[in-house]
Amino acid sequence: MSHKKENSTPILHQVDQLVLAKKNKFIFYFAIYLIYFLIAGVGLHEKIINFVKVIKNTKLRSNKRFVSSPYLDCPTVANKKLKKRDQNKKKRSKMNSMIMLPTEESKATKEKLLTTLSLKGCYDNKWVASSNKQRHLKNLQCLLCKQIVNNAMELTCNEHEDYKNTLYLNEHDNQCPVGKHGNCNYVKSRTARNFVGELAVVCPRQFASQLSLKSDVKIKESTITGIRHCCNFKGKIEEMKKHLENSCPLKLFECKFKKFGCDEILFGLDVEQHLQLQMKKHLTLLLAYIATLQQNPDQSNETNQTKLQLKTKEQEDEIQLLKSDNEEKALKIDTLLKEKQQWSENEKEKKQFQQQSVKFFAEYDLLKKNVSEKEKQMLEQYNQLTKLLKEKDEQIGQLLKQQSNNKEQKEYNDNAISSKFTNKELSTFSFKFELHESFSGHTGIVQSIDYLACDECQLLCSGSTDRTVRVWDVETTQQIRIFDEHSDYVLCVKFSPYHYHNYHRTVFCSSSNDKTIRFWDVKNDKSFQILNGHTNNVYGIVFSPFNGGRYLCSASSDKTICMWDIEISKSLHVFDGHIKTVRCVDFSPLQSNNNNNKNNSIGIIGGNGYTICSGSWDETIRLWDIATLKELLVFEGHESWLNTVKYGSCASGISGGTNTIISGSGDKSVRLWDIRSGKQIQVFKGHAQAVRAVEYLPFVVNCGNIDNYANVICSGSTDNTICFWDIRSNKELYTIEGNDEDDDGIWCFKFLPSKKKQKGGTNGNCGFNLYYGSENGPIRALR
Repeated sequence: MSHKKENSTPILHQVDQLVLAKKNKFIFYFAIYLIYFLIAGVGLHEKIINFVKVIKNTKLRSNKRFVSSPYLDCPTVANKKLKKRDQNKKKRSKMNSMIMLPTEESKATKEKLLTTLSLKGCYDNKWVASSNKQRHLKNLQCLLCKQIVNNAMELTCNEHEDYKNTLYLNEHDNQCPVGKHGNCNYVKSRTARNFVGELAVVCPRQFASQLSLKSDVKIKESTITGIRHCCNFKGKIEEMKKHLENSCPLKLFECKFKKFGCDEILFGLDVEQHLQLQMKKHLTLLLAYIATLQQNPDQSNETNQTKLQLKTKEQEDEIQLLKSDNEEKALKIDTLLKEKQQWSENEKEKKQFQQQSVKFFAEYDLLKKNVSEKEKQMLEQYNQLTKLLKEKDEQIGQLLKQQSNNKEQKEYNDNAISSKFTNKELSTFSFKFELHESFSGHTGIVQSIDYLACDECQLLCSGSTDRTVRVWDVETTQQIRIFDEHSDYVLCVKFSPYHYHNYHRTVFCSSSNDKTIRFWDVKNDKSFQILNGHTNNVYGIVFSPFNGGRYLCSASSDKTICMWDIEISKSLHVFDGHIKTVRCVDFSPLQSNNNNNKNNSIGIIGGNGYTICSGSWDETIRLWDIATLKELLVFEGHESWLNTVKYGSCASGISGGTNTIISGSGDKSVRLWDIRSGKQIQVFKGHAQAVRAVEYLPFVVNCGNIDNYANVICSGSTDNTICFWDIRSNKELYTIEGNDEDDDGIWCFKFLPSKKKQKGGTNGNCGFNLYYGSENGPIRALR
């Protein structure tokens, strides 16, 4: 029969009322038994039958005296009832002694069952090992309690990396359980937790019961039925909690009359039997409790009032909590309402914005359509104007060609090009240069120019900081091609004699700050060959005067000079000796006046007797032997970085010829060096800013007071001048000054042979024209 758990507080209140309002003994006894039946939770039918039997022998101890039953008024009947009562008392005493555990032993054993093998901490090792092999559990022991780990955590400790057991219970004080030090890392080990949860075990209460039997703590049969209870459950650890709470037959309960003094602990199946057999005991305890209340009614009322006050206070506290919760909820509701209102306003604004956007895009489409139509009209007009301009240019070109020898047309051309020059001449100097035309297109500094002169045409190539390489027709000053693949400044350009002689191609080569060297064919818009090897900016480049120009030298900011074979696009050797950026490099010329060096082959790569010189920002000039690849000589004397170096040639008429080197520097000076003596010969000072370019005069100057084979060198500077120097007298012979507003400095210059030599040579330039590149971008032609 199932038993329901009743609340004892209302029943005790009823008992108090009965004691205070007692009028009839029989009704009082009957009410007591009804209360007992309500507490016990068993059927009234059986209890009323037993009530008639038991009430005859019941004594109510009240006001320190016994109240006799009405059946005891007759002495004969009383004696019979007393004898029968004694007999029944002996039988019950004997029965209880047979089937009940000793009081102390029973309590201790059942309390042990009640608290044994808690599932809150780690699991008992013996309990788990009873159903599993010990070797499977070896690595699942907790480091703290040495039991099977529950809620496994994995320990990561740098000081115990070789420690195999890394699992332990998550209850710790942030100290390493192995070495008693801090700063350990703990991570949930889901694998270990799942493995432990899947372990099969028996009911822990059944295991504790068996363990008690083995340890001579005898748990005898049930105190009521005489049958030993057992639990046959066997399942996973993760299912154990549900089993212990709901279906375990060994689950223990306390007696319902514990409030009145019964301390029995019972198995679930024995509760009903206990209530039936211990009825008299429970009734006695109940009557004793009532007698206590009878003696101290005021105390009971005070107790009830105190409880009522406590309950009232609790209710008031709950009311206060509810009020505070309501206030918080009200605040939240207000906040939500404000947010809703704000959201509604935002939605309105959003709709207005969308409407305005639709209107705007409609207007934009209409405007775009109008602009497109106007663009088409303007493009048509532009094409028409361009066509007319081309026709006019052709007509002007024809007129210029027809009137090229007319003096009036020459004056017109001179006046059309607005550039100011002043000539600072010696009375004995027999030649001068005048501005003839300009090449416009570059938007940055023109760092380098070079030319190609052939029977068909004359081409000028230029490289600029605007990252472009441009090719110009010298005769018409028109730009033929522009190359823009470099990603940084173009620092040097050179015409390739190797491609011209071997492949009949017009090819120019350029070096850049983007660390590359590129080769360009005038007939194409893209580079067809790229040399990669330097790790920093590539400055000066120069082709070899032997083997038809097959070899190329390049100077770089990575402090090296690299020798390339352009036929196979490979680096043959790296000259390493400078301690700063190498800015310029030059090959030594042939040792004779024979310039036909197309097929000159000497040594392995054609370098026996040839040298190269290099100028660096470390203020030195170094000579290198091409055949031995060794450093030969170091010139020191400049007080700032080197910008340019040039070998002398036999054609220049310079005394010493190929054994001389001229150099220009940031110290504003030009210096002449003798290779044979390894010393500086002359220093030319006159420029106001850095010297950017130097050249030997390619023709002999005829001066009145100077020998017919005078030694003249030239230098260009960012002070916007080109100076001509006599190296014997160390005098400045002639100066060309550019226009300060249009040029703002001279960075490079070249002497180009004139295709049409002037009759009579009135200017004494021996058929050479001077071209220079300026800081602002224009390239000037002087004749």
